[in-house]
Amino acid sequence: MNSERTAISSEQLVILESLWDKGMTSKGKRYKTLILEAVSKSGLNENVVKGWIGNNSRKKNNRHYTCQEGYYC
Repeated sequence: MNSERTAISSEQLVILESLWDKGMTSKGKRYKTLILEAVSKSGLNENVVKGWIGNNSRKKNNRHYTCQEGYYC
């Protein structure tokens, strides 16, 4: 398993976010066409795109999270 990180440029990020807005919100088979479009347009590896989807999904899901008093967040 490769543990190297890939830097995503601002141009690539615009592409990924645009496709996210079009529905590329998961890594499953249902999203394969959008993922391949992201790979083609951004020049990123498919695993990098899928990693970004997972990270972005976690980021979006935690955006509205509020910490209850007395809990570590």
